[in-house]
Amino acid sequence: GGPAYWLPGPHTLQLLDGWETEGPLIASNVLIWAQDGITYRLEGDLTLDEARVIAESVALPEGE
Repeated sequence: GGPAYWLPGPHTLQLLDGWETEGPLIASNVLIWAQDGITYRLEGDLTLDEARVIAESVALPEGE
């Protein structure tokens, strides 16, 4: 139910701690979201709808 980012298809990953202009190529779709202070990244050959179902099923560890 919260905000998320959907990155479809191949894209380049650039890490914030380095100045490299060439990052690793990510070949699949990625869904990124944050929940209760934890950032999640789901990568795979999934549609947005499939990734959303998985993301909605993520539960916090017991006791949190």
